[in-house]
Amino acid sequence: MRRRIAMFASSLVAVASVGALGVGTAVADEIPEIETIVPIRLLDTRSNGDTIDGAQEGIGRRGAGSVTEVQVTGRPGVPSDATAAVLNLTGIQASTRGFLTAYPCGADRPTASNLNYERGANVANGAIIEIGTGGRVCVFNSEAVDLAVDLTGYAPAEADLDTLVPFRLLDTRSGGSRLAAGTETPVQVTGRAGIPGDAAAAILNITGIQGSSLGFLTAYPCGAARPVASNLNYDRGINIANSAIIEIGSGGRVCIFNSAPVNIAVDVTGYTPNEADLDTIVPARLLDTRGAGATIDGLQQGDGRVPAGETTEVQVRGRPGVPSDAVAAILNITGIQGSSRGFLTAYPCGADQPLTSNLNYEARTNIANGAIIRIGDAGKVCIFNSAPLEMAVDITGYTVAVTDGAGVGTTTTLAPETAPLAFREFANAGARIWCTLGDPDPQCDRAVGGGEVERDVYPTLRSATNIAAGASFGCARLGDGTVRCFGNNGSGQLGDGTTTSSSTPVPVAGISNARDVDAGLTEFACSALRTGQVRCWGENGSGQLGDGTTTDSTTPVTVRGIDDAIAVSAGGTFACALRGDRTVTCWGSGLLGDGRTSIARTGVDVLGLSDVTMLSVGERHACVAIADNSVACWGRNGRGQIGNGTREDAPITDIATGLDDFIAVSAGDAHSCGRRVNDEVACWGNNSSGQIDFDPGPDVLSPQTIDDLDDTEAIATGQLFTVALSGRPANSAGTLVAADATAVRGSLG
Repeated sequence: MRRRIAMFASSLVAVASVGALGVGTAVADEIPEIETIVPIRLLDTRSNGDTIDGAQEGIGRRGAGSVTEVQVTGRPGVPSDATAAVLNLTGIQASTRGFLTAYPCGADRPTASNLNYERGANVANGAIIEIGTGGRVCVFNSEAVDLAVDLTGYAPAEADLDTLVPFRLLDTRSGGSRLAAGTETPVQVTGRAGIPGDAAAAILNITGIQGSSLGFLTAYPCGAARPVASNLNYDRGINIANSAIIEIGSGGRVCIFNSAPVNIAVDVTGYTPNEADLDTIVPARLLDTRGAGATIDGLQQGDGRVPAGETTEVQVRGRPGVPSDAVAAILNITGIQGSSRGFLTAYPCGADQPLTSNLNYEARTNIANGAIIRIGDAGKVCIFNSAPLEMAVDITGYTVAVTDGAGVGTTTTLAPETAPLAFREFANAGARIWCTLGDPDPQCDRAVGGGEVERDVYPTLRSATNIAAGASFGCARLGDGTVRCFGNNGSGQLGDGTTTSSSTPVPVAGISNARDVDAGLTEFACSALRTGQVRCWGENGSGQLGDGTTTDSTTPVTVRGIDDAIAVSAGGTFACALRGDRTVTCWGSGLLGDGRTSIARTGVDVLGLSDVTMLSVGERHACVAIADNSVACWGRNGRGQIGNGTREDAPITDIATGLDDFIAVSAGDAHSCGRRVNDEVACWGNNSSGQIDFDPGPDVLSPQTIDDLDDTEAIATGQLFTVALSGRPANSAGTLVAADATAVRGSLG
């Protein structure tokens, strides 16, 4: 069904940001090993090929011996300093048997392969490849073939994921005969190709070569029991490869079992250090549709052959060994005995099915492929199949949760780089204006009276991952980590070194690795960087830039005393950062949560906070959600926006009665709202425009449950209204498809 929007107020002045894929989840380490995204297509050489941005599509069949340079960085959602790409490579309708080798451009082509293809077949394989010169990955094809390359994630510059130019660890063909059925082959990993002795997991490409009959390979850490799982399925007389991230076992080795005679080649493309937060596990089966299928916990087994055009939801979180805060799954997906040629596409549930594929299968064959897929709604990964088949899905690891992005009414979300839509306040001289990321272009809608709306569209911000706005300007964080701002610039709030206003978005000077951006209400903006620093620009009369002065700045200055920020939120005359240790630091003028009532020109720590999962700063107060489901607020309280039953200001945090079962919170101008564990919505504070109870009325000093909002996915607050999202769209990646005149006309006045 379509996503339902509830908006309640008698006037619209501001709209707050809503993370498109849910809010209030637990957070983990500051820098993820892999940032997963909804899959996007980077290359399609076919004449009718389509890519995410129109680049590198329809460029023609690759001749034998060609090297195709695939641009990775700078494409939508991929920052310029990404170090490795999580790719799915597909060889399409080859003229004869051949192979592909992917490697960093600028390096020598290695003696390794990533994919083996047969004449007339479509074959895919996943790979994690170091990004080379010019932000590109090179793909060599030995025989003529069309190519498609999809991206499902990348390694940030600071990640503890070490990629290598591919290196061959094993090739059994030198022994003169195939490995016998039932052989377990230990492969030494550590101590080779620069891999240290304490490496935790290996990024491998495993190839089954000229099997004598139908069979499978299972890779697992040596010393562990062989799991009920497989990494690769092979058939007689063919060569087939698959990628896998496998925990390194005893003696620094990975063991590979083959069920039928076959030769094996194993290449390594990287490893995870011992301290990394990419967690590998002994492979476990999550789904097996076959009648005799068995899974690790007895769930999702034996459900039967899947008809054409179906989408299967695979539960990932909460299964044995997978924590509730996992954000991406390292999967091996197997298509079994398809009735005809088809393909599988894996993607986060709740997102649009992307124009990509993970696996291509032929009639009556078994074929597997590895993939790293972001986990979606309800902890699930969705898999679409174009033709009937059986399926098996194994998990070999996961990445832990990461948060990003916060602001006035902004909620911290998982993997925000992929969020396609966000509401955000943008008030200008009393006009009622709101901005969204749009489809496909970001846009700002402005109420001009009589229920009419004018819209400004920003095509140059198409790759934006979040958009925010202050009193008379807006800013967006783009997929490459840069920030652009537009609008009024009297205090330098556009950050371009001038005070010249611009209706066209201009680059903020010196920022190329932003996590997010947020705009305050007094002509200033802040951005949390991937380095852990926070940088702010614009008006500074209240110390809201945090650089120790009260001098305005037309270019970004560094907030003093913060080196581990993971999100930033800007309010009226102060701003706050959520830090890597789950505490909060604020700066500027107001009640900052440290007990003071005076200005703080540099960051001060909010007292009594720990285990914070979400941060939201309003006009003159702020609120956080905490891992134990409580909500704490502090600041001005003249309208009851703290929620403690009084109008008394709170110089330090106050966890009020009744704020103990929340998973999300949003602070607006003078009211607040939260989403409860049971997905109900409760609000408190100013109700003069009906922003709490639909009908204008007196202030509400304690949380009041909102009727008819019992299945809410996200909640956000503006100045004189509230917006709630509920229901899951049939074809949407969290997109709110109602930010237009028809959806809000009744509230425009």
